[in-house]
Amino acid sequence: MEAHYCFRGGITAPAGCAGRHLVCLVSTGATDIWNNNNPQFLAYSNGALLCGLDVNHTEFDLTSAAAEGQTWQLGLYTYCNTPAQDVFLKVETAVRGR
Repeated sequence: MEAHYCFRGGITAPAGCAGRHLVCLVSTGATDIWNNNNPQFLAYSNGALLCGLDVNHTEFDLTSAAAEGQTWQLGLYTYCNTPAQDVFLKVETAVRGR
């Protein structure tokens, strides 16, 4: 079962991360299926293609020095090849480094 989806939404730098390296984490919850069946993504930020994501590549840089309240418009073009019903999409931010 092949499927293609497009997701779009905004993400805001959390309080207390000013000046910090901020990344976006994308997870699907799919841990018990083959790598080629796990959802794959093309990630866009503010309309620009940033990278591809898959089971081995689950995060991308938002900024090396965040400003409090800074926002990004994210887009995820998704390909999925699994009949599994428990796959979900979770997108969140995380601080890396100091």
